[in-house]
Amino acid sequence: MKPVHQLSFWLVLFFMIGSVSSLSAGQSIPAIPFTLKTLDGKVISTDSLKGKPTLVMFWASWCHVCQQELPHVKELYEQKREKLQLVTIGFADKEENIRGYVQSHSSTFIFPVAYDQGNVVSEAYGIRGTPTFYLINAKGEVIASHLGGGFLENPVFRGFFSSL
Repeated sequence: MKPVHQLSFWLVLFFMIGSVSSLSAGQSIPAIPFTLKTLDGKVISTDSLKGKPTLVMFWASWCHVCQQELPHVKELYEQKREKLQLVTIGFADKEENIRGYVQSHSSTFIFPVAYDQGNVVSEAYGIRGTPTFYLINAKGEVIASHLGGGFLENPVFRGFFSSL
């Protein structure tokens, strides 16, 4: 594929990701590739996540809704960890703030936490607020997104989690 065609492809995906919440049941789009380091130094990428469904949460330490949702994320992960991967990505914040929040709430963070240096991944995904959640299936395709709190009440998310 020529570079111009690749750019067009990614621009189309960028705009599609922005409207992921409008996907109909059964629809999906490829997850935009990313590679990040977790706070404990491990590399995590869209390729490394393939093979198992994944919940991705974009969050910030200053976000009160994120702070309320993180215990729910932990509880979900504890219940579904055999069948579901979870990655939280800190963005729109200083890395030291993300690290500090994780350290001061270490009992919550039993899952990988990455930091989006320069907000590169969050911008690629068209994140417009915190928290934002994405469901990625085992094939690496985005099947749903949710902006804000109450992700467990979202019918698509609830159905997905109950099917695991």
